Amino acid sequence: GVGSAIQSSGGDVFVTGAGGGTGTSSVNMGISVTGSGKIAPGGMGELFVEGTGGLVSGSTNYGINISQAGSLITSNGGNVNVLANGGGVDASSFNLGLAVQGATLSAGGTGIVNAEGYGGTSSGGTNHGVYVRNPQSLITSSGGDVIVSGYAGGTGSANIGLVLDNEGVISAGSNGNVFVNGTSSPTGSNLNRGIYLSGLNTMITSEGGNVTVVGQGTGTGAAGSSNGLLLVTQGMITAGGSGTVSVTGTGGGGTGPNNSGISIQNANTTIASSGGNVVVTGLGGGMSTSSSNYGVEMMSGSILTSGANGMLDVIGTGGATSGNANLGVVLTGNNTRITSSGGDINVTGTGGGSGTSGSNYGVYVLNAAKIFPGGNGHAVIHGQGGTASGASNSGVYLTGAGSQITSTNGHVTVTGTGGGSMGSAMNAGVLVDASASIGASGIGNTTITGQGGNTTGNSNYGVFVSNGNAMITASQGDINIMGQGGGNGTSGFNFGVNISTQGIVDANGSGKIFISGSGGISSGASNVGIALGGPGASVLSDTGNI
Repeated sequence: GVGSAIQSSGGDVFVTGAGGGTGTSSVNMGISVTGSGKIAPGGMGELFVEGTGGLVSGSTNYGINISQAGSLITSNGGNVNVLANGGGVDASSFNLGLAVQGATLSAGGTGIVNAEGYGGTSSGGTNHGVYVRNPQSLITSSGGDVIVSGYAGGTGSANIGLVLDNEGVISAGSNGNVFVNGTSSPTGSNLNRGIYLSGLNTMITSEGGNVTVVGQGTGTGAAGSSNGLLLVTQGMITAGGSGTVSVTGTGGGGTGPNNSGISIQNANTTIASSGGNVVVTGLGGGMSTSSSNYGVEMMSGSILTSGANGMLDVIGTGGATSGNANLGVVLTGNNTRITSSGGDINVTGTGGGSGTSGSNYGVYVLNAAKIFPGGNGHAVIHGQGGTASGASNSGVYLTGAGSQITSTNGHVTVTGTGGGSMGSAMNAGVLVDASASIGASGIGNTTITGQGGNTTGNSNYGVFVSNGNAMITASQGDINIMGQGGGNGTSGFNFGVNISTQGIVDANGSGKIFISGSGGISSGASNVGIALGGPGASVLSDTGNI
């Protein structure tokens, strides 16, 4: 309560608590700081706080709970070390390691915050490692680093390593760095995510230091939707000043679907820097017949961006399962975008899959999503289709009106290699379809290089442009298209470059067009170098040579 405090005049402070209870007793917390209570050593004293929730079958046995406005665990300048273990047994649930709700965990001066939370091991679910939720919920420092690690426990569902929700914030002041790690329960079922971050004004951020976030999804049996990181509903991961942002996520290993490494959803949900570089790396999970295990997934108006001249790198690898659609990097939905203020953008996607899996695209852009650097930044896209034996493992695939890879004034370079194996077909290197477009604006050049898949199936095009005025363009610069048809054995129809019905290559201004195509070297028919055919198929230049 108000005025309740554990303090020192300058020495270190050690606080250890263990929840009790028997049978079905509940709410047995190791340490609970509420009602404006405070634990705070004076001077440069260091703080050590350890709490363990009660081992009972009732619910809500937190290791350490800090809640209500004014409640505080802090230091004047020394380090703050927190170790919290959730309790619970049998079917007990909601046994959090560390809970910060409307209160503050901090370190003054240059003191470091090092907080670890371990969820309980019961079977009831929602045994989160670290839980920071509600307005004014804050883990921070004045200038030291902030390290927060959450490890979920339990065999039920929705055991999340770290939950940050409803205006909860993890930050570091001045030039302090932020390190956040979340690991879901290795024995849990569905929805066992490494990190879940949700809500407007909910964020991981810094004033000027670097921000590093690592999420590990896990899960056993039929577990699904076990993301490394799920970022939704206008939540943010940012760094101030010239701080860099590094985000890594690995999907869980259950047989259920949708175990993406990183999933970013909803309008204005953002990973960004103010001026530093941004690196986002995702590895899809899943096992056996699990499907739709994306490396990096963006949807519904979400944003990846870097400020000033910061570079932005996105690397995604699809899960290695026999289910379909294990995509490397996927962007879908209007206003979903990867962008920069002026730095280069590099996107590398590798499709996954195994066995007879198909539709494992390296980089997939659809439904009016966009990749576009600002200023003089260049866009460099690499896609490798998955090597399973199912069909349609394209390296880079754009489809739908408004789906674009473009630039403001820099070059656009897209390189795709079709995947597939055995009798797999339709493994294009680069596929632009159904009104989608690739093209540099300003004085930038557009360069497209595609290699068709090396399979015995047909139609492994190097570069394929078709349908609905799908376009490869340049505003003032040149267009370079190089395609190598794939195929082996009796495979056929492996065109180097195929500009088909309503497919358009268009250089505006004085830009020149260079097209080079080589047909596949298989023994099947119609391995054409360059094919131009069908109503509306066009190669156009205003004043430049073709």
